[in-house]
Amino acid sequence: TILSFAFSAQSQITSNFDPKRLQDINVYNNINTRYGSINLDNVDGSPYLKDEFVKGKVIDTKKNQSFDAFLRYNIYKGQIQIKENISSDNVKSLERFNQYKYVIDGEVFQLFNSSSVFKGGSDNGYMAILSEEGKEALLLKNYHQLYTPPKKATSTYDTDKPAKLETKFDYYISKDGGRSFIKIEAHKRRILDSFFGEKQDMVKDYIKENNFKFRGSDKEVENQLRRVIAYYNSILVYPGIKSFK
Repeated sequence: TILSFAFSAQSQITSNFDPKRLQDINVYNNINTRYGSINLDNVDGSPYLKDEFVKGKVIDTKKNQSFDAFLRYNIYKGQIQIKENISSDNVKSLERFNQYKYVIDGEVFQLFNSSSVFKGGSDNGYMAILSEEGKEALLLKNYHQLYTPPKKATSTYDTDKPAKLETKFDYYISKDGGRSFIKIEAHKRRILDSFFGEKQDMVKDYIKENNFKFRGSDKEVENQLRRVIAYYNSILVYPGIKSFK
């Protein structure tokens, strides 16, 4: 039941994690923008990846421990929110350490440091890890948001337009385990530009053999990108390999 799950999550948090790292946070119904504070009731869109808390998992990679909890990702603030009990108003967060991973609705989020990826006053942020972990090359997905201020009607034929929050995302490749990042577009030429020399030729042949077009739904495109990164990692381990499907 939800109640027993909540008690279990709470006991795991107490026994497995330093309680000082769990911080109570206030959740306000507004966002701060360059135009001032905006009430979310007056905004078309949401700052969250999903509005509701979902059952997920927090993993401490240093201690090799984890606990179940209800999680929600605030993209706008770059904050992962934690509830021990789904019916509680008490919301917490962990300090921003990259030893923690968060499994939210099937995606694994981790904190990465990069002043080129994360701008606007912060040099770190969360990205979803789309490729197999523990490999040299990673495929990452960075969610971010575009805020458009409200717009007044300019004529009697026009109508007022509310403020808008749109969720966007970019793909990145890291070829050194998450220390540096190359932004890529889901386009054959842009992807190949991320690789060099013999490895680029091998990746090019692999894309051609599998007839990857990097078009279609987000899920289809991501699956093709995942396979390219998996292949690249395989030829790092087995340099003699030519291709696999």
